[in-house]
Amino acid sequence: MSRSEADVPEGLRGRCVAEVLMSCRATRSLANFAHMVAFRAATGDDRSVIEKFAGLANPSDPGRYFERWGRWGDFGVIAETDGQPSGAAWARLFSWNELRDRRGSPEVPEIAIAVDPSFRGLGFGTLLLRELMSAADRLGYPALDLSVNTANHPAMAIYTKLGFKKVSGETRLWMRAIVAKGGALASCSRPTGGL
Repeated sequence: MSRSEADVPEGLRGRCVAEVLMSCRATRSLANFAHMVAFRAATGDDRSVIEKFAGLANPSDPGRYFERWGRWGDFGVIAETDGQPSGAAWARLFSWNELRDRRGSPEVPEIAIAVDPSFRGLGFGTLLLRELMSAADRLGYPALDLSVNTANHPAMAIYTKLGFKKVSGETRLWMRAIVAKGGALASCSRPTGGL
């Protein structure tokens, strides 16, 4: 199903791209792929895409992040490279009995993020997460939560850079970022325009 740029929420149209392109230090930089990359809002029709990336994000329990995709409270961002999904960041609300940490909340979405292995190290994760945080802010959520193993150094670097702070845990952390205006997104310059 083809989507026009008008179908994508205004805040997801090409924002923060320049920032990622300028800061990428990988040998294979995102700049090499910029002409082929598009970011769009995830829809209820994206269950198979979310399922694919849920398997990469959490191989031991992927269903938590894609079953009944499109239910109330689900939202996300999908990166497409040359027309094919190359990464996704998405969030879901969970009820009290579904929460993984006692410090979580049914009013604070829990996120998942994954990038296709062939596109890792290029800045996709940072850009996807910034766009997801912007979407959460626009939707009125005050914060986002996540769970991460401290051994996952690339993810920890992204989360810390974008303002996520430890709430609990030692080797498996529960982290939260404030996304409301003035929170973690205050330092993210937001260029406008399409890709």
